[in-house]
Amino acid sequence: MRDFNFFDPYIKVQGKPNQSRIVIILLCGLLLAMVVFYQLMLINKANNLESDIAEIDAYINSSSVIEKVAIVDAKQIEADSLRVVYANVAAVSSTIEMNDTLDDMLIEQVNAQLPEGAFISDLSSSNQVLTIKGYSLEYKNIAQFAYNLRESGLYNIMIPSITESNGNFLYTITAGVNAEVIYEN
Repeated sequence: MRDFNFFDPYIKVQGKPNQSRIVIILLCGLLLAMVVFYQLMLINKANNLESDIAEIDAYINSSSVIEKVAIVDAKQIEADSLRVVYANVAAVSSTIEMNDTLDDMLIEQVNAQLPEGAFISDLSSSNQVLTIKGYSLEYKNIAQFAYNLRESGLYNIMIPSITESNGNFLYTITAGVNAEVIYEN
């Protein structure tokens, strides 16, 4: 005889849980939690960066910083103009020093040609023309001085005036000057 169980379809038999399925579900859940955490961390960093940028932008655009930047810009423009002026002054200074040296050498050269008994009272130079004024005890000393200047390398030696005053002869001599003459001695 057979036993009929009418309650069998209503009784649920609990099956053994599948271990691999549980591990996969746990790993997927853990992975999903890590992705969500990483995304939240990136959103937090982005918000922090945006707030830092807004704070720096507010500081840069503040009136006190704009005034300070304007002052610095003005000082920079002034410094640039002063650098240009300094360069010009340095160029002029070196030109003056060079001319002073040349003039000193020229004066030494002219003094070396001066005969005994002749004296120089005024020496001027402009545009490569040297003008010498002085006095001499004798007339021949003036001629000797002009000859010595010609032999030293000066050119166009002229004596435009000689006058006698109180026993002395006042003279004026003009001479052309080359740059090479100055560097010879």
